[in-house]
Amino acid sequence: MADLVDNMIDSPQMVDSIRRFKEVAGGAEMLEQRYQPLQPDIERLI
Repeated sequence: MADLVDNMIDSPQMVDSIRRFKEVAGGAEMLEQRYQPLQPDIERLI
């Protein structure tokens, strides 16, 4: 499941999905208040 999500993060489909969600009443505010997941700097960790 995580591989599926990881592969979609910057896809055109995800970008469009987020855009549409922000158009829903309260959607943009909900995204602004969400927990920001850790995005480690892989190059730095290596």
